[in-house]
Amino acid sequence: MSTEHENTLPLTLLEELHTEGAGYDIIRYIGLPEVFGNQSNTLLYFMGKNIARKLQIQSISDIKYQICI
Repeated sequence: MSTEHENTLPLTLLEELHTEGAGYDIIRYIGLPEVFGNQSNTLLYFMGKNIARKLQIQSISDIKYQICI
């Protein structure tokens, strides 16, 4: 059985992700709705919720760190 901490991701991982440009918008606003139809917003909600739970957020400053990236 794995513990919750083993499944978490370091906040520094966010620095390696780059979503600038049209590719992200094309996937989010055109690609996902074509594949998942009217369920794409629900899918994005739950994906975001699950990803947020995996990040190692320990304090308010960690949330500020995420926003500033």
